[in-house]
Amino acid sequence: INFEKTDLGTRLSIHDLQFQPNTAELLPGEAARIDNIAALLKKVPEKTRFLIEGHTARVGEEKGEYELSLERAHAIAKALTQRGISSQRIICKGYGGRIPIGNNDTPEGRAINRRVEITILE
Repeated sequence: INFEKTDLGTRLSIHDLQFQPNTAELLPGEAARIDNIAALLKKVPEKTRFLIEGHTARVGEEKGEYELSLERAHAIAKALTQRGISSQRIICKGYGGRIPIGNNDTPEGRAINRRVEITILE
């Protein structure tokens, strides 16, 4: 997980989250990581909201990428609410492959682009 200060707040970039291929179903091995993220977010004052943004690599149909990225953001939101984070504090957005941080022409770049970012809104 990478941390970065932005205009909106502190952003946690979670790379290499493991989902079933082409789905929003988290693999069971990700439970510990989600537990740690939830524990961290529970320390944030209750009035604070969280923006969860899903991203994909740009390898297919733009509409499908957008839908998958939004579904994955919602999957993370659901996992966090199951761990005690109020759903009232969460906003979800999906961007598909529109905001790459790596080169989509390489496997490594596509892997970096597949990510979920959580911003602690300030």
